Amino acid sequence: ILVPIANGTEEMEAVMIIDILRRAKANVVVASLEGTLEIVASRNVKMVADVLLDDALKQQYDLILLPGGLGGAQAYAKSDKLIGLIKKQAEASKLYGAICASPAIALEPHGLLKVMVCDKH
Repeated sequence: ILVPIANGTEEMEAVMIIDILRRAKANVVVASLEGTLEIVASRNVKMVADVLLDDALKQQYDLILLPGGLGGAQAYAKSDKLIGLIKKQAEASKLYGAICASPAIALEPHGLLKVMVCDKH
């Protein structure tokens, strides 16, 4: 599972996603979109990624999850490499998701926002 982070990412959303998935024994790769592993999140909390995005692009993922935070979402939207990876994910019918600001800011402008409705009667 790939969890990208960037300056301005909402730290609680990123940490909760990463923590819950790792507790579930998922293989989570945290990738920085910045030029360094360390990012400064939305409330000035420093976070350290596992790898830079370029290194993360060498793998395929069952799931890509984008945390929110306005600055992070804007960075995701501007990253041609990340958006390209998510588009490949969509074309392969693999899962991706986003929370908070990321669906509207990072996914929707690139035609990647899918809304699924479950209608049970």
